[in-house]
Amino acid sequence: SSKESGDRAFIDVTLAPVTAPVPPGVLKSVAVSGVPSPMSLGSEVSPSIVVKDTMGRDFSGAEVSTVSSAPGVVSVSSSGSLKAVSPGQATVTVTAQAAGVVVSQAVAVTVVDPSPTSVRVYVSEDAYTDSVNSSTNYGSSWSLRVKGALATTAERVSYLKFDLSALAGRSVTSAVLSTSSVIQEAGTDPAVMRVDVHRATGAWSEGSVTWANRPAVGELLGSFLSQRTQSVNTTDLTSFVSSFASSGAGVLSLGLTQDDAGKGALLVNVSSKESGDRAFIDVTLAPVSR
Repeated sequence: SSKESGDRAFIDVTLAPVTAPVPPGVLKSVAVSGVPSPMSLGSEVSPSIVVKDTMGRDFSGAEVSTVSSAPGVVSVSSSGSLKAVSPGQATVTVTAQAAGVVVSQAVAVTVVDPSPTSVRVYVSEDAYTDSVNSSTNYGSSWSLRVKGALATTAERVSYLKFDLSALAGRSVTSAVLSTSSVIQEAGTDPAVMRVDVHRATGAWSEGSVTWANRPAVGELLGSFLSQRTQSVNTTDLTSFVSSFASSGAGVLSLGLTQDDAGKGALLVNVSSKESGDRAFIDVTLAPVSR
């Protein structure tokens, strides 16, 4: 058939798409992720950095740098990883630049020390012993009795036990024993009575300790003054507890006595853990260095 017939011949041609030239990228943004806040002291992280051009494409031609406003808090390695050096706050800024275009993003970072810096350790066991009733156990008593030896009355020595295992290897800057006590005998003079705090050595338990099997009372660690009205007394044990912690800590036993009271000895009642007003040691710790 000719073209005049209306049924003319033809050729179908399939063409490949024309590839348009890709315009060169222009730097537009830098984004930082993967930096936790707070960071734990001693931890290290490599942040994720994404650089984009004006078309939203990844941009690989930029020079990228990372700086910290406080290198003593958060340091930056040559590879760009971040390390939490000391507690505090820092701003980490990531900058990308190419062909005269400069973009940046800043990230605020807080570094915290997850280790506790203050600890309150409550007495775990306590009891008193009586020289006259030498085989009697007073581990369930609501008070811990303390009195120096007199010819006419019994001597009483009390014992307290604290588990200081959590302090092992830590640097102790303060350790203060708090007890609640009162002079139990009638009168107004003297107004105060000294109670001495010793380290006690030897195994014991509040359910079985008696005068007959009581642990030995050794080194004097401090003293407190009990009054005529119930009051809280404090005893500074920093020097001993600091040394105790550095040497491995563990369980600490204390013995309460009246040293050299002579005829002036007066009965002092110290609240036991059964009373609900138990003794405790407040410990302040130096931050852990990493």
